[in-house]
Formats: sequence, C-alpha cells, structure tokens
Amino acid sequence: MKKEQLEGSNIFFQNEYTLEKNIIENNYENILNLIFELWEFNRPAKIDIYIMKSDFKFAIMTHSIVQKLLLITFYLPFWILFERETRKKWRAVSHFQRKYPIILLKPIEAYDRLDKSIGKHIFIDAKIYKKKDQFLITLCDQLVNICIPPKIPIWINEGISTFTVENFIKKPKYKNESILLLKNDCKMIKNVHELSKVSDTCIAYNYAKGYWTVRYLEENYPGFLKETFMKYEGEEIVERIRLKLGLSEEDFWEQLDELLYENYKHLLDNQ
Repeated sequence: MKKEQLEGSNIFFQNEYTLEKNIIENNYENILNLIFELWEFNRPAKIDIYIMKSDFKFAIMTHSIVQKLLLITFYLPFWILFERETRKKWRAVSHFQRKYPIILLKPIEAYDRLDKSIGKHIFIDAKIYKKKDQFLITLCDQLVNICIPPKIPIWINEGISTFTVENFIKKPKYKNESILLLKNDCKMIKNVHELSKVSDTCIAYNYAKGYWTVRYLEENYPGFLKETFMKYEGEEIVERIRLKLGLSEEDFWEQLDELLYENYKHLLDNQ
C-alpha cells in the first residue's frame, strides 16, 4: 500500500483509491477545525486512515504481532462464522490499538453492498448524494467519532456526529420522518455492547433521539452542549440536559420524546 502524510497523520491506500485519498486530503483539516469550533473536542495528535475493503485485513495490519497471532488463532473462526457478513456491510470502523485512532474507510466501489437496514429508518436516501459525497460524509462521521470523548453517552454521540456532518456538508442527513421514531417505546442504549442485543428499530430510535436532542439544544441554547461537555461526563451530562429542559427526573426519557416530537412535528407537514 502507498502511504502519504497529512498534517502529522497518515493515509494508506492503493492506486485505485486515489479519488478517496484526494477527498480526505481536501477536507481533513476543515472537518477537524469544525469539530473544534462546534464542541472544542481535542484533535488527536496523530491519525492513521486506511482505505480498503477487508475488515479482517485491516485488523491484521493495525495490531501488534502478539495481537495478530491471537486474532488468527482465536478470533478468525468466530469472524468467519458470525461477524464476516455483518462487517462486510459496514462503511467504516475505527479503533485505538496503538494509543492513537486508526480508521478504516471502505472505498466508494464497495458502497452498493453496504448495509442500509438501520439507515433506512433515519437517513435521507443516499441516492440523492453522489458516491464521492457519501464517502465525504463517512469521513466526517468517523473523524467526529474519534474526537468525541468516551465520557459522552452513546446516544448523544450520534447527535453530535450527525449535527457536525450536516453543518459541514450544508445538507440534511436525517429525514424529517425520523421524528416518528420517538413515538416508539425503547430503552436507552448505554454502551456499544448493547447494540448487538437490541433490534434495528431500537438502535434507530436511540440515534434519532440523539440527533433531535442535539439539534434542539443547538437551535435553542447554542453553546450549552459545548460548555456541558467541558465540565461534565456520563450521566452528569444527561442530568444537565434534563435540568436545562426542565423535565422531571422520573419521566425524563419519555418527556424528552414528547418535547422533541411536539417541537418538530410541523416538519412532517412539509413532506
């Protein structure tokens, strides 16, 4: 693979993915600047970005020798039996195995085979975007994800990510109908391990709730979230949101649905 340096970071790619590499080079710095402007999240000193199709090859290339042996010996059978087909449908993934973030971005040619089962509930049809714009959205989404501190609840992460992407591309990513998901009765997803234990509808509900919450707060109380993220973590952040919105402690989760739906339901009339 070729390697090009970019502001202290690296892009690993093959010749056939030069378009994707150019998209990264032309937008990387502007995305990171926007992330800091909106949230003041610290940018990593170094980021490795790989453009390739294979999740397993990516894992092998970005782990230590000992970890590679463990992956091949113990994880490969599980991968083949349970995770291979699922991960083949992912557009991107990231990890911190080398104490700095490493991102896998699938090339544009793989996009037609990627999974849309959850996205169909919440996202505007990707067909309205050119494939290179879809890649740019994925790049932006991943750069936000690696900058978001782990102290922020996972359902709010999605709102931060999508709000940032929409600000960068100057186009909506969520469809207005996603507000209807808040009519469902779904629990809060508290960590990534719960994602495999709940339905696609429940995941879509948590994602939509995070998006509309962040959007509502930024539209009505600009700067509140930035300040909150700097001072609080975990459930303290949720509590600050509750207090800001004047919702009850016992029924916060349900009342938040009602507040968001009532505020944005007029968008459904404009379809």
